[in-house]
Amino acid sequence: MRLMNRRYLSQMARLLLVTGCVAYAVPARLAMAETAGVDITSTHQGRRVTIGMRTTVPAPYSVIWATLTDYDNTARWITGMDRSVVLERKPGGALVEQSGHADILFFNMAVNVVLEVDEHPPERIGVKAVRGDFSHLEGEYRLVPVTGATDLYDLTWRGEMELASPVPGFLAQPILRANIRQRFESLVAEIQRRTRAVPKK
Repeated sequence: MRLMNRRYLSQMARLLLVTGCVAYAVPARLAMAETAGVDITSTHQGRRVTIGMRTTVPAPYSVIWATLTDYDNTARWITGMDRSVVLERKPGGALVEQSGHADILFFNMAVNVVLEVDEHPPERIGVKAVRGDFSHLEGEYRLVPVTGATDLYDLTWRGEMELASPVPGFLAQPILRANIRQRFESLVAEIQRRTRAVPKK
């Protein structure tokens, strides 16, 4: 029991330090993200954190969908992701294992999760954690064409997350918000890169 208490207190002290740093680092980074056209919302209730991201992407639908579903190559272009591999293919989706890290100044937090992915083309991809470092993770990407425009889409992510470790929501929220924002921006950057590589008609 004493060992468990020491580990818990050590973990909480580390997270308090991390969150103290994030309190200063995150607002500047979020301002940069918002000027790049990414809208961000985040709330927490108890230990559960809800995060929303939205941006408008000028790209063909085929490029956006192909990037969203390129699970085996995701770690090549998502910042903070070290590994992404399809464990099993199934009709309309896949079982995907991903591992990575969240860098907050000089701290590093490792995360591993196995996701059940459900694809609902042309507009939605749902994800749900089935094991790993989250006691709860459920979210979805949505892709909606902008009315009256060609190759212009609203891309959104909304997810609810709760870490398996006993971390209060007010501590987890800034860490998860910064990490998810970073990954969302990496996704958008990869879509833009692939769009530039499409031959001009």
